[in-house]
Amino acid sequence: MFQERVRDIMTSDVISIGPSQRLSEAVLLMAEKNISFLVVSSEENRPIGVISERDVLGLLAARKNDGALIREIMRSPILTVGSEETALSALHQLVVHNIRHLAVVDAEGYLAGVLTLTNFLEHLGFEYFVDIKGVSDIMSRDLVMMDKEAIIHDAVRAMARAQAVCVIVVEDGSPVGIFTERDAVRLSCKDIDLEKTSIRAVMKRPVLSIPKETHVLDAVSLMHKKRVRHLPVVDSDGKISGLVSQMDITRGMELKYAEFLKLLISEQERQLREVNELLEKRVKERTRELLASNKRLQEEMEGRKVVEEELRSLASRMRSLREEERRRIARDIHDDLGQLLTVFKFDLSWIGKRLNQDQNALIEKVKRSSELVETAIERVQKISSELRPTILDDLGIKAAMEWQAEEFQKRTAIRSRITFEPKEISLDNDLSTGILRIFQEALTNIGRHAEASRVNASVKITGGKLVLKVADDGKGITGKEIADSASLGLIGIRERVYPWGGNVEITGKKGSGTTLTVTVPLEAGRKKK
Repeated sequence: MFQERVRDIMTSDVISIGPSQRLSEAVLLMAEKNISFLVVSSEENRPIGVISERDVLGLLAARKNDGALIREIMRSPILTVGSEETALSALHQLVVHNIRHLAVVDAEGYLAGVLTLTNFLEHLGFEYFVDIKGVSDIMSRDLVMMDKEAIIHDAVRAMARAQAVCVIVVEDGSPVGIFTERDAVRLSCKDIDLEKTSIRAVMKRPVLSIPKETHVLDAVSLMHKKRVRHLPVVDSDGKISGLVSQMDITRGMELKYAEFLKLLISEQERQLREVNELLEKRVKERTRELLASNKRLQEEMEGRKVVEEELRSLASRMRSLREEERRRIARDIHDDLGQLLTVFKFDLSWIGKRLNQDQNALIEKVKRSSELVETAIERVQKISSELRPTILDDLGIKAAMEWQAEEFQKRTAIRSRITFEPKEISLDNDLSTGILRIFQEALTNIGRHAEASRVNASVKITGGKLVLKVADDGKGITGKEIADSASLGLIGIRERVYPWGGNVEITGKKGSGTTLTVTVPLEAGRKKK
C-alpha cells in the first residue's frame, strides 16, 4: 500500500468553504456533514487554508465570536500533497506534523481531494499489523479525565490546552462516558449554555472500550465498524489505562515499514552508483568524441594542405562547437544529475530523521550514503563549472570574469583585481565566450609560470574597440618565450582573436612582470557569425 499513489486512496468528494464565509457557517457544515475538517478554497478552487475540529475547539475555549470570517481564523498556508505522490510520503507528512488530514492537489495546484488517517486505515491489510501486538504497545497514556459533573466549557478548555482529542469521563477509575472534539463542534450549533451545563448531559454512554490485550487489527476493525476514531483502553478490573486513536495506530505503522526503509536506502545507493557511473561514462564519451574530432581535423589539414585562412576558420568553428557542446554537457550534468542527487540527499536526510536512536547500523548506513551523495554533488558542480561556467550564460561577461578572478585568487592565493569601463558591458555570445577563454588562459599562464603575487586586469570599450589588459608583477616574460612556437597558450590566445580581426600584444621585463593586451574591433565582432 505504501507504494500506491495518493490518488488511489484519497477521498475525491471534497467539502470546502470560502474565506469570506463565517465561522458559524463552517461549524454548522462540519456538524451536518459529520466531518472533522474543511478545506478553505479560493474562487479558482485552489486550497488556501484549513479549519478543523481542533481549531473550532480552540476558538470555543477562547470564546471566539462565531461571526468571525474564515480568512481571519483559518490555518494558512495549508499543507498539501500531490495526487501523484506515494502514500508513503503522504503518511510521513501526517506523522511528522501530527495532523490527521491533508489537502490533495493535482499537477496544476487545484484541489483534487483530501487524505485522512481513515483513508490509510481502510486500505491496510492484516500484514501491516503483524509486528504490532496489543494496543498497549501504542496507546496514549496522557489522558484528559474529568468527573461527570464537570462543566462542558471546562472540558473544552482542558482538551484545547492538552491538544487532546477527547475527555474521558471517569467514576471510581472506570470510564463511564466520553466527550470528543466532534461533540464540542456539534454542541456549539445548539442552544446550550456550555458554561452552565455539565458534561453528564451530553457525554456518549455507555463507553465503547477495549481491553489492553486487544490486537491492533481488532481495534482498527472495531473503529471502522462503529465509525469512531478513538477507543478507551481498560485493564482487567475495568479501570482506564489509556486511549488508542487513529494517530497512535498510524505511528505504530512506522515500525512495520522500517524494513521498507532499509530497502529504500539500498535502492537509493544502487541508483547513486548508477548516477556516478553514468556521469563517468558521459564525460568519457564526450571526451573521446572531441579527441576523435580533433584527430580527424588534424589528419584532414595535413592531407589536403588547406590554406591558413581555411584552417583558422575551421578551428574557430570547432571552438564554437566545443563551447556549445561544453554548454550542453554542463547544463545536462548540473540540471539533471545535480537535481537528482539533491533529491537523494533530501530523501536520505528525511530517512535519517525518522530512524530510532537504537538503529545504529541503519543510522551509520544513512550517514555514509549522505557523505557519498555530498561528494557526488561536489563533483558534479566541479565538472560542470570546468566544462563551462553557467554564470557566463546567466549573468554575462562581467560577472563571469569577476567570478573567474575570484576563483583564481582562491586557488592560487595570488591577489586578483579586475575593472570595467563602462561599468556595464554587454557582448554577443561568441565574443563573450572568446574573451572569457582568453582571460582564463592568461590566468592559467600566470599561475604556472609568472611567480606573481598580484594580477590587475581591465576591460575597456573605447573608440569602437574592446581592450582587455592583464598585467602581473611576476618574473616577466622574455622575447624568446613570446616567440616560442611551443607556447600553445599564447598561440591559442592569438587564434581566438583572429576571427574578429583582433590583435594580441605581449610585453614583459625581467623582474617587473608581464602585460597581455588584447584589442578586438566591436564592429567586426557584430559582423562575425
